[in-house]
Amino acid sequence: MKRMKYSFIKIIALCLVLSMVAPVVANGAVVEPALPMASLYIDEYSATISAMGFGRVCIEFDIRGTGIMDEIGARSIEVYESSDNVNWTYKQTYSCESYLSMMAEDATHCIYNVSYQGVPGRYYKAYICFWSGKNGGGDSRYMWTNVKRAT
Repeated sequence: MKRMKYSFIKIIALCLVLSMVAPVVANGAVVEPALPMASLYIDEYSATISAMGFGRVCIEFDIRGTGIMDEIGARSIEVYESSDNVNWTYKQTYSCESYLSMMAEDATHCIYNVSYQGVPGRYYKAYICFWSGKNGGGDSRYMWTNVKRAT
């Protein structure tokens, strides 16, 4: 009786251990990306603006697809200006129709930059429409760059 009780406790303990370990082992079989993807077509994207001197600013973007994409890049870059870093005025749009290198074809990523001639001392930021597409499908993402004061 004592031996049977001891065996029963061992079996219960073994079941408890297995019930705690099994989900960890099963979860280990799932392959997940290191970083969360932005979408099925866009892995990651970023943009920044920097001062180049004499009032000129440079807007640069980087977009990476989830594989080789039919099209990848930015559809548009809108530049905004402010004298007080509070009230903003639209200044110019760069589009992929006019700046063909803003969109790459049959590529995994696209890195591109444009420069805008601003006024020293004024603040600038840009609004970017990213695009990545493949086999008739695709996705857009939008983001503001940081704010930069032209020098």
